[in-house]
This record gives sequence, structure tokens and C-alpha cells, in this order.
Amino acid sequence: KNVFNLFILNLNSNKLQVIKNTTFIGLENLKSLNLANNNIELIEENSFKDLKSLQFADLRSNSFYQINYL
Repeated sequence: KNVFNLFILNLNSNKLQVIKNTTFIGLENLKSLNLANNNIELIEENSFKDLKSLQFADLRSNSFYQINYL
């Protein structure tokens, strides 16, 4: 449960479909997030609110249907 020191998270090509608003809780130090090449259709509101250190996010090649206030 302690992911406080996680700086890079690569979830490329994992067939993800939904990013929930609880997905990234506890990742305050995350700087790079790769969500490319998934099947993401929905990103719930406030999904990235805890990513206070995020500098880069790759969302390429997804099937976005709805993105609620990031």
C-alpha cells in the first residue's frame, strides 16, 4: 500500500477501459504516467486530483468516449 516513492507508472497496453477517481490515490509523488494504447473510454471526474507532482501523462491511442473534469 505504500507507493509514496513511486515516480513513474507505465500502464501502457493493459486493456484498461475506465479510470476511476480512486485509481491514483496515494501517488502524490508520481511524475510520469503512461496510459497509452489502452481501451480507455471514460475518465471519471477528479481522477488525477491526487497527482500533484505529475509532469507528463501519455494518453495516446485510446477510445475516449467521455472525460469528466480532470
